[in-house]
Amino acid sequence: MKKLHVSLILIFTILFGGLFVNTSYAEELQKSELSKKYQEWLQLSEEEKKETIAPPAYNIRNKEKVKSLNSIIKALIIPNKYDLRTDTNNPINVIVKNQMNTQLCWGFAATSVVETTLAKQGEILDFSERHIEYNTASNFSNGTNEFALNRTVDSGGYFSTAFTYYSRGTGPILEEDMPFENNALQIKISELPKNVTVKKVDDIVYFPNIYKRLDNKGNLIYEDGNGTTYTNEEILEIRNQIKEHIINYGAIKIDIYAPNYNDKSSNLKEPYSNHAVTVIGWDDNYSKSNFTNVPKEDGAYIVLNSWGEEFGENGVYYISYEDSLVESAMVGVKGISDIEYDNLYQYDISEMWHSLEYKYAGNLYKSKEDEKLTEIMVGSLSDQVCNIYLSDETMDVSKALKIANNVQLNPGYNTIKIQNEIKLSKGDNFSIIVELISNNFKGVGIEDNNDVWFGNAKSNIGESFISTDGTNWEDIYN
Repeated sequence: MKKLHVSLILIFTILFGGLFVNTSYAEELQKSELSKKYQEWLQLSEEEKKETIAPPAYNIRNKEKVKSLNSIIKALIIPNKYDLRTDTNNPINVIVKNQMNTQLCWGFAATSVVETTLAKQGEILDFSERHIEYNTASNFSNGTNEFALNRTVDSGGYFSTAFTYYSRGTGPILEEDMPFENNALQIKISELPKNVTVKKVDDIVYFPNIYKRLDNKGNLIYEDGNGTTYTNEEILEIRNQIKEHIINYGAIKIDIYAPNYNDKSSNLKEPYSNHAVTVIGWDDNYSKSNFTNVPKEDGAYIVLNSWGEEFGENGVYYISYEDSLVESAMVGVKGISDIEYDNLYQYDISEMWHSLEYKYAGNLYKSKEDEKLTEIMVGSLSDQVCNIYLSDETMDVSKALKIANNVQLNPGYNTIKIQNEIKLSKGDNFSIIVELISNNFKGVGIEDNNDVWFGNAKSNIGESFISTDGTNWEDIYN
């Protein structure tokens, strides 16, 4: 039996037609609200947008009220200084790279995340940033790129661009298969390596969005993407999560504002980022006096840049905890594994940029051969719990087989391994359904056409569906 990996990220794109589904009702899609921070960014001029990186469109915040005592105890256990390079149990030889004249900081930052996560698992590989650039681009001298996002080579990328590349199974590939070049030349589509992905990125984690600003009295205010204030306990808990992730899994990709290429400046006022780097550690006692713009308190993240070893101290420098953007768009990877599937079914080639607030969501597929279902990936933009079902083309949950129960979804991309052997025959019409069972369920991640960067998301008839009751379904195409 062939192995099967279903990518049910529900960022809906392509399928086949002609399947029967009960669509006896219709109502307006309940789409999640864009974050206020992103809505403000949309008001910028086109030139200002080109000079900055868009903040996350969907506000991510912890689901529960934090218990302060637990956070304090956890903070006492976590060391006040940590560096992946000097971990006493498993030191990582972090690779310092140089993006040179390219606009590929986002690709270098994401690659460093994947490389350090893999190194934490005991394997050292050097992955290609140039492949991320071209695999997600639309402009080739001849031919069409089926995996293109709505971007061109050397036009930069959002926090989600590289992680979309990983989630859909198009990367990473080895550096030797597409080596870095200091140019953005238009190449032939035949020059883009295909079918050379060497690892599977399983779980991608989006951390809560934290922005900082100074009020009229000079007090530092912590807010989420909607302008709602965080408590000190919440900030402590989120930083505990960040630190635990680095210790256990590896580096975290972040967006910052980098003024004048200065490695001693802390940004305390710029509202939008313009550069992506990678957090590899922290120092709670790093003196605030080291910064040009002096923050109120000591403490900083240890950051790997992509400007070569000449920048900072061998390519590494410090960013204050109080930097206004350093914690605004943090993404990490929890698991990387070998590719053990033969077929990957998905409709999502674009970026998870939004959410549909429905209790049930499902995709319909047709089995290519005799195979067995091994795992499913689900995209989410909030903490929530779900059940997963396998059904036929009727998509009736009451008659479906439950294949995963009480699955915890985290913001980002979640891979769920199927424990029991489930066989499919060639030509079978099958559906994968997610039932959100959290009291405050937020819905499933989707592609969206919010602005010029995301103009290529599409849906065909008979691909992806949403429902309020698991029996009556609405085709998202409508």
